Amino acid sequence: MDVGIERVRLAFPLDLALHRLHAVERGDTLAAVRSLRLDVRLLPLLHGEADVDGFELYGTTLDTKSYISDTHIRGHIGRLAAAAHGIDWTKGRIRVDFAELADADVSIALSDTAQADTTTSTTAWDIGVRRVSIANTRVRLSMPGDSMRIAARLGRAELRDGRFETGRPFYGVRSLTIADGALSYDLPHVPAAPGLDPAHIAVSRLALRVEQASYGPGGEVNAHIRRLVLHEKSGLAVSSLSGCLRLDTTRIALPDLLLQTPHSKITARADVDLKALTAGAGGRLDVEIDAAVGAADVTTLARGYVPDDLLRHYPQDETAADALYELGRACVLTGAGDRALGAYELLMQRYRHSDQAR
Repeated sequence: MDVGIERVRLAFPLDLALHRLHAVERGDTLAAVRSLRLDVRLLPLLHGEADVDGFELYGTTLDTKSYISDTHIRGHIGRLAAAAHGIDWTKGRIRVDFAELADADVSIALSDTAQADTTTSTTAWDIGVRRVSIANTRVRLSMPGDSMRIAARLGRAELRDGRFETGRPFYGVRSLTIADGALSYDLPHVPAAPGLDPAHIAVSRLALRVEQASYGPGGEVNAHIRRLVLHEKSGLAVSSLSGCLRLDTTRIALPDLLLQTPHSKITARADVDLKALTAGAGGRLDVEIDAAVGAADVTTLARGYVPDDLLRHYPQDETAADALYELGRACVLTGAGDRALGAYELLMQRYRHSDQAR
């Protein structure tokens, strides 16, 4: 391997700067870095700790080839910067003041030769992150045999006040914000289907704001979704999704779900004892839904599952329904429920009349 550095600067005590660094093997560039800077305080290192006043990486091209077992990483990083104080290796504690990633495009390919991980780790890491910012970044992941492809693009993203404890375990963030994002999920060996295709999802214009999200040691999940906006290639659009989620090993609660699209509005409340989902186990299940569903959303979701001839006769009026379900008792309230049933009957009448005319 040929490793070269055009210029090195070292200032007291440990302020290191490297310029025009490259690593080449047999004509293949493994890494090329325009500049790297690392500023570390010296005295904490003598006590098994580290204070990193600055880490900056600019203009980096990376290709791991076969150096990482079962994983191939390649791509470009425009800028990566971070600072961390209070790193204690002996106690497994890391405190990150900030981390910033910008103008990156990275692909990760996993191979099908992965061996079972027989290593053991006794260190329980306690990682605190004050702020993480990501801008203009793309990440692509392909699974072994190209059986699955996942890709994400983040125009802007920011995480605030994260805590990640592997020992308990506990993972939580005060807020997570995404703007101008895109996400895709693709099973390349599965034929494409019309409409909303679960094997080929492509989401654009993604915006997300989540607060007080956490996963606790007992498997409990909490999150306050302030806002979710997205557009899917099938034509389905979510103008706004908001609500709180509480989940543990015994119960799911959605106290104030609100879903809006350009054509529909749905509010829902749910309190589900998981025992109620098993026959004879008891438990309480309460669900209340107030929905006004536009014809455009119905036809978009039904395309590929319902014959096109039938969808062409679907009434263009809005379908509204109020539904209440308690364990052992379900009803669709009168008025709105009648309109929903009437829309279905009208659809079938139009379809039968069209079929007879042919």
